[in-house]
Amino acid sequence: MSNFDNTIGQNGKNNTQTNNITNNYNPTNNGSFSSLLGSDIVFDHNALKEIIILVHKKIGENNHSLEIDRSSIDIDKKNTINNHSKSYFTNVVEKDFYPCFSQLENFIRLKENKELQEKLESIIKDLNRRILAFQEDNIETKFEKILLDISQNIISKNYTLMKSKERQILLLLYYFYTNCLIGKKK
Repeated sequence: MSNFDNTIGQNGKNNTQTNNITNNYNPTNNGSFSSLLGSDIVFDHNALKEIIILVHKKIGENNHSLEIDRSSIDIDKKNTINNHSKSYFTNVVEKDFYPCFSQLENFIRLKENKELQEKLESIIKDLNRRILAFQEDNIETKFEKILLDISQNIISKNYTLMKSKERQILLLLYYFYTNCLIGKKK
């Protein structure tokens, strides 16, 4: 597991906004709350949008192939318990996103990104709660479908700004996933 868990988890703050998201969600409102997969997963897409824009600006399309040691994470086991298809993971995630994880991790860990780390902590906890709750009732849904739906929903809610940033959205989501920050762990 990455030290990122420790970095973003040190402040111990609870974000009351994320606890109130479901209570404040109104499906007829075009506000900042996104619902996915038939209103089963609801989250504040604007919070993630801000981080995606930063990642796009700072990391862009660079494909540095620095390696991150993921030997402590049994990704095959994680994929099995989360119903993530092996083919998609091998052909898309490993090829498109693994080469960028090191650069993303270095960016997130910068001292000047302390505020970003705190925002990520809140987003990750909220998103993971909602994904886990969804998985309990939808065990047949492939995990990549959940992440692709989250990505498409963020884009559709902010189309003009986000239409060219699907790669960065999925990069963030798969970084969270491969570092055991979202999805089932056991």
